[in-house]
Amino acid sequence: HVGDTITYTFAVSLAAGSASLTNITISDPICSATPTLVSKTGGNQDTTLETGETWNYSCTHVVTATDPDPLPNTVTVTGTGPSGQVSDTDTHSVDIIHPAIKIVKTAKPSSIGPGETVTYTFAVTNTGDVTLFNVKVTDNKLGNICTIDQLAVGETKTCTADFTASSGFGGPLDNVGKAKGHDVTGFSVQDTDTATVNVVLGTTVTPTPVTPPSGDAPLHAAGLDSAGHRDPVLHPAAGGRDANVRRRTERYERGTARAPRARAVPSFWVRADPRPWPSRRRRPSPTGARRRAPCRWPRGRRRSAGCSPGGWRWP
Repeated sequence: HVGDTITYTFAVSLAAGSASLTNITISDPICSATPTLVSKTGGNQDTTLETGETWNYSCTHVVTATDPDPLPNTVTVTGTGPSGQVSDTDTHSVDIIHPAIKIVKTAKPSSIGPGETVTYTFAVTNTGDVTLFNVKVTDNKLGNICTIDQLAVGETKTCTADFTASSGFGGPLDNVGKAKGHDVTGFSVQDTDTATVNVVLGTTVTPTPVTPPSGDAPLHAAGLDSAGHRDPVLHPAAGGRDANVRRRTERYERGTARAPRARAVPSFWVRADPRPWPSRRRRPSPTGARRRAPCRWPRGRRRSAGCSPGGWRWP
């Protein structure tokens, strides 16, 4: 892995039939420092490499992000013999692995009320270049979600879990999901993701009562003021619909009819002291036309001659 330290070991010995060598040196461009002699085995282990002896060297290298994958390494060893200098090389490659994991957590629906349920989905993907093992998916509020035994490179597996908000729970609800696994070397990788759900609490709205202004009276069902008089602003005309309302109002006040319906008004409040109702008696016609007078006769007798069916007679 990037950041790990690689330890290289080199075993130097004579080839079959070779003469003894002195001034043994070893070089490796990958090593962080010149390889050092660790031990000698076989022979008399003096300063001359003889048949049957093995000299062991070692060096280290810290893997960086810029190192190639795989990482090649070539070591060169030289020595001086009776016929001059001789050398040999050997190559070894190290496979650099990059384990990685990705988790995406989603919630559906994104907004709930108390007592409702939200479903969380955890999608786990192996985004590295090596198989992951024993991948555990957890949540900071829901606990253990699931365990994935093996996750191949590029593979995605999904786990789900439900959560029900309590009656007094208020949002938002923030949950953090985590996926954690390890590669073949035991190196662990993990990733987290957060999903937010709004928990909306219901509220009861109470309308504010309206207090009437001082000195005003509520509108009467028949368009009257607090004293029971007709408002001349609402009923300015003496005839037509207004006259019918007036007559029905008089009968209602005598207890012989139900209350008349009110007309549309420009406001919820009327004057507290309007002018009284005009007299019931009709005024003479300005044109001199005859006016009608109510028919009067004792109860149980036939009505007087000249009375109309409506109860009026012509004088």
